[in-house]
Parts: sequence; C-alpha cells; structure tokens
Amino acid sequence: FTCPPRIIAVNPSARNVLLIWQDSCSGNKKLTSQISHYVIRLRSASGNEIVQESRVPVSSVSGIQENERYSYTVCTVTKCGSEACTGQNIMKTRGSKPSAPASFTESVSVTSTTIKVFWGPPKKADRNGEITGVVLYLHTHVYVCIL
Repeated sequence: FTCPPRIIAVNPSARNVLLIWQDSCSGNKKLTSQISHYVIRLRSASGNEIVQESRVPVSSVSGIQENERYSYTVCTVTKCGSEACTGQNIMKTRGSKPSAPASFTESVSVTSTTIKVFWGPPKKADRNGEITGVVLYLHTHVYVCIL
C-alpha cells in the first residue's frame, strides 16, 4: 500500500490544530476501499507526543501547548494493518492574547486628519508570550489591542 496522505490544510491556534488531508490515491476506489483509518501523531519540541485516530480525513487535535513547535505526520492504515505516512511536517502554535491591555495610551493630534498614537506593552507577566502585532481601534476614543 503506497498511498500516503497529502496534508492540504493546517490551522494551528494556541491550544488545538485542525488537520485536513487527502489520500494520494483518492481517485482509485479499489485502493481507497482498503483504508481502515488514519493515525495522527504530533510531537512537541520538548518531547510530548499526542496520537489519535480518525476514520475521516480531518481531525481536530486538542491538548497541544501554546508557543510550541510540533512535528506531525498522518498515516493511512489499511484493513490488513499496513501504513503509509506523510513525511514530517513542522508547525508552531500561536500564543494566547495578552491578559491585560496596553500599559498606557497617548494620542496627539498632528493635523485635522492625522493623529499619532503611543502605547506601552502590558506588564511582562500579562503578555502570554511574544507580542507579534497591535490592532488599533479608532472611535471617539482610541483603543489599543496588543496581539
């Protein structure tokens, strides 16, 4: 059996990942009728491993850690027990959003159509990992969301 699956979508969040794949022999009904199930294996950089099975070519894997690198494979298992697996793929999960807002915000009107906004990051204990971006919401008041 030589039909390893092809992973066509990976969407990691902070605590789970949705994996979607397609068998490389999906057009061959004789071969696809021999598929029993799929085995999904994730291994973190720190050595934790998650293994789960699926009967359909999609699986939501939870219990992963935020801000962690994972290698993962998906194996097609036939009714007689043989396996064909993807190569190792790598992903990094996202971190959680900060648990506190910006430490300060200040805006200065530059012109009638332009303002400058200054802000400080949350305290280190409230950052929940690396801050990768900022979203600025402008209403009658200025709100800053740290990502």
